[in-house]
Amino acid sequence: MTPKSWLFFFEAVPPFPPGEQVILNNGCRCIVKEVDIYAPCRPFVIPIDLDALETTPSACAPAKEIPLSKHPALFMQSVNGYNVTKYLY
Repeated sequence: MTPKSWLFFFEAVPPFPPGEQVILNNGCRCIVKEVDIYAPCRPFVIPIDLDALETTPSACAPAKEIPLSKHPALFMQSVNGYNVTKYLY
């Protein structure tokens, strides 16, 4: 595959699709908002606080998105309880 075709592949089949709930290496629970086709394993995520959502939904203000490609110290730790760190590229 050429480099350009890889970009189309990751746009069509991202490793972390929008809506996926993930946990970062700092323990923060997030929802994937948008895929970064230039860094597919480092999408834009939005932090969530599930405990606060369950008890007081109105207290949860919309969180700011985090572009993981701009924060090299943060990365995906797990998805659905499965450690994904060895699959990141």
